[in-house]
Amino acid sequence: CRATIVVNAAGPWVDRVLARAPGAGGRLVGGTKGSHIVVGVFPGAPDGAFYVEAASDGRPIFIIPWNDQFLIGTTDTRYDGDPAGVRASLGEAHYLLKEVNRVFPRAALTLADIHYAYSGVRPLPARSRGPESAITRKHVISRNTGIASNLLSIVGGKLTTYRNLAEETVDLVGRLLRRRLPECRTADTLLPGGHDLEEVARLLSGSGLVSDEGVRRLLSIYGSRARRLLAIVDETPALAQTLDEARTMLAAEVVLACRQEYAQTLVDLVFRRTMAGLAPDQGRPLYDCLATLAAAECGWEESRRRRELESLIGYADSLRLPGVAVAS
Repeated sequence: CRATIVVNAAGPWVDRVLARAPGAGGRLVGGTKGSHIVVGVFPGAPDGAFYVEAASDGRPIFIIPWNDQFLIGTTDTRYDGDPAGVRASLGEAHYLLKEVNRVFPRAALTLADIHYAYSGVRPLPARSRGPESAITRKHVISRNTGIASNLLSIVGGKLTTYRNLAEETVDLVGRLLRRRLPECRTADTLLPGGHDLEEVARLLSGSGLVSDEGVRRLLSIYGSRARRLLAIVDETPALAQTLDEARTMLAAEVVLACRQEYAQTLVDLVFRRTMAGLAPDQGRPLYDCLATLAAAECGWEESRRRRELESLIGYADSLRLPGVAVAS
């Protein structure tokens, strides 16, 4: 197919996408690696989000209550490898633990207290010199005229600014197409699931399908879109089954993820849709059951189910620090 304008929004893969086209120029992205660790509640832990500057290099570090755990990060080092292969290192984990223990001496956290760690690549503008902290965090929409007349690449951007970035990108596309676009509504438009939360909380509680903790979990993940789970259960009562002892997760979530959220793999379903993989145990006791439910919904043969399960376990293992035994 043909498009009048193409927007390359590949994040840290921007240069790799451009490299596939004739006439590609120099690098646009000079990624830096940011790693986080996730630990349980520790002695002296703060009640809310806590900010500190590292004693060793002055880097900002956040210690944030998250998912009944604490999210601690982040690091900032240059990274030129494949973004798909980025992993948190033992050195980064030690760096973050040292700062937490300095600020909260009672914590006495060790590597064994880390439930898992994850790392990502910031798609920052390429800069060959100077400290990582000096690289601008502002996004840039670059016109790749050396490759094609209407090819745009987004460099930078992050979760906290993505709606503003999207607005700027669409406005630019409109100008290039010489089209008068309606006024952008993103500043006052709620995200999907962001409305009628109290009403949906009452519906979930009244259904008796999940525990009070389960109601909170479903609202935190789906918001008012949790209504769709109730509709799936009405259509197929067998999917009202809860999958965990705390009665927080519904079988219907697997169906929702596959039918309406475009989950293609078991990793998608566990880590990027239901968020079961973000629990302290990474949701591992549920893996086999989730694989069976996904296979039934997606029509996977047994060989595919086994492959998906193996891939899921491999992905979960990759989020654990090498050579470190995790406390049960």
